[in-house]
Amino acid sequence: MRFEITPEEAQGVALVLVKHFRRQHMDVRIEHVGIPGAPYRTTLVAEKGGRRILVEAQGTLSYGRSLRQLATWLAAGRQYAELYVATSSRAVMQAEALQELRYDGVGVFVVNEDDSVTEHHRARNPA
Repeated sequence: MRFEITPEEAQGVALVLVKHFRRQHMDVRIEHVGIPGAPYRTTLVAEKGGRRILVEAQGTLSYGRSLRQLATWLAAGRQYAELYVATSSRAVMQAEALQELRYDGVGVFVVNEDDSVTEHHRARNPA
């Protein structure tokens, strides 16, 4: 498994999530445009039975312009997908960023030190 655009500090989080999704028998693609025409390519796209999860793995939790544009694009087009940001339990998370993510319907996965995955809050599917 090789990452081309995912920063090195986020790759460990991404690998744990790949294993997490595959244990759920989901098809996982790396650095793939989850929906044709999407303005941003996330780290992971996991799919099963029509459910599509887009995940941006990060070393430090942030909610920048590109992710905001993707969240807005998904909502405006009522796309059948869930957008998540994933980070390590060791990462610093600002309350303001968490509030903005929740407000925009973006979920948060936290990868714990034992490689378990916690869904901090669930993404909203705009479809």
